[in-house]
Amino acid sequence: MREYDGEVFDCVVIDGSNIITKSTPTTKGFRKSFDVDRLVRTIESVHRLGWPTYVGMKQKTFRHGVSSKKGRFSESSREVLEGLIDRGVISMIDDDFDDDWLIRAAIDMNGWILSNDRYRKEVKLLIEESEFLNANEINKRMCRIEFVGSEPTFVLPENDADLGKTAIAKIEQTGTAYNRLTSFSAEIIGESEVVKIQLPIGVPLGRKQFSETLGVGEGFPTISRSHFMVNVSVDGGLVIQDLGSKNGTVLNGLSLPGGYCSGLSTSDLVKIGELTMKVLPR
Repeated sequence: MREYDGEVFDCVVIDGSNIITKSTPTTKGFRKSFDVDRLVRTIESVHRLGWPTYVGMKQKTFRHGVSSKKGRFSESSREVLEGLIDRGVISMIDDDFDDDWLIRAAIDMNGWILSNDRYRKEVKLLIEESEFLNANEINKRMCRIEFVGSEPTFVLPENDADLGKTAIAKIEQTGTAYNRLTSFSAEIIGESEVVKIQLPIGVPLGRKQFSETLGVGEGFPTISRSHFMVNVSVDGGLVIQDLGSKNGTVLNGLSLPGGYCSGLSTSDLVKIGELTMKVLPR
């Protein structure tokens, strides 16, 4: 197996439209269809390596898959895709120039671009405009993906960065900051109202805490019983860790792999299943 030998970044930006589009050779060329399972397996594969993901998908791709006769999503595939969109795992791009958005996201978030597209047109245009640095940024961030059936194959390293340490390991390094801070404030942002809540630090949070706090019984099936945990890092800042939840934790558009620990700041938006949580100042 080939090992990764390039520059290491902080996350993986996934070209959702490219990955779900499947080209099958025929006697008359290629027949295009959609395979949502390929995207699900790609996200899972990247998360197993310990990298958070940002998935961008053109809205036209979704509409085409829902409405077209050729390559239409099955009912189960559409439900899976809609669930990923609702939980914030997939960000919809309402622009024909979705590749430009993905490239910009990769540079802004300091991530790889995972796609079967090599973005040759974009690189060529940048070179013609003497934008050599930006052209080089695309080339060094590109990670090519191929599929054997629905199983993705690509070459990326495992994440062993400091932010990948568990929250427990961070707390063992310092007890003082944790002892000073036992809870944090947040807002749950709904379609028609915003509810302020106080949540404890250092304990697993999930369906029970939100159901009791918001008074809706067991009303959050997309939230695991032990979904995530917020703790204090060695420098006294908040960190959030997904605890291997079924539907994931999404921080500002980045889907966190299970066990991954990321900094949590004021005004950050966190998608926990169907809920959107905004962190408030201390």
